[in-house]
Amino acid sequence: MSASFKKHPTILTSFMLLFVGILLVYSLWYQDQVLVISSDHFAVHYRPEFSRYARSILDLMEVALEGYQEEYGLTLEQDEVIHIHISRDRALSNRAPLYVAERTIFWNISYDIQVLPPGVYGFVHGLGYILALFESKTFGQGWAHYSASVILSRYVYPRLGDGAWPEPYNYSRTEGIERLVSQLESVEWLTYRAAAKILFLIDQRHGPALIGNAYLSVRQRIAARLNIPITEVCPTVDEFREELVRLSGDASILELFESYWW
Repeated sequence: MSASFKKHPTILTSFMLLFVGILLVYSLWYQDQVLVISSDHFAVHYRPEFSRYARSILDLMEVALEGYQEEYGLTLEQDEVIHIHISRDRALSNRAPLYVAERTIFWNISYDIQVLPPGVYGFVHGLGYILALFESKTFGQGWAHYSASVILSRYVYPRLGDGAWPEPYNYSRTEGIERLVSQLESVEWLTYRAAAKILFLIDQRHGPALIGNAYLSVRQRIAARLNIPITEVCPTVDEFREELVRLSGDASILELFESYWW
């Protein structure tokens, strides 16, 4: 050890404290930054601590969108980007952990948990809700529940497997068609599960394409009649039901709606 350091041992200590302080300030600054990763149709906004979830969500949403297009013929406008925000905000603790507002998906992670819960279904549900808006929010939630369950089992899981989420799990079994079927054994009238049951039964009879075609067709006809952009059209349940019957020629679809909706 040099003689100069023996005379001034606090110099090194002060330097080390300064260096640690700089690292701490940088760490706090970096953790507070909002980063963004994006693809053609999605942009995920997140803090660095959630980076692996952000990448998984981005990949999941691209595959799910492909599934909606293949199964139902539904997709986003060419230049549309859905923004997804991951946050940990106490001010939002009274809201649902994952919700959709103005074609944007928000995921607020509770401060009370250290391990993030699986969330594959919730994001696909949010996408489904955005892709087919109905005048009845309850029916729209039913559509999103049914379609997300179907897309997970038929399309996402065969392509991404358990690894779609950072903590791997079989979401096809726990959040897909198997769960949907068990939930639909007994449903209450005019609920989102009643809507999901109607759509799932139609899917079983005629396939998912009929549902997507009926939605797109009725929305296009309403937009032409009212002379408004098609993106502003939210069909009523009655309008959608009539289009399903018209395209399929299956009058028994009316009985399904009468049994579970009206």
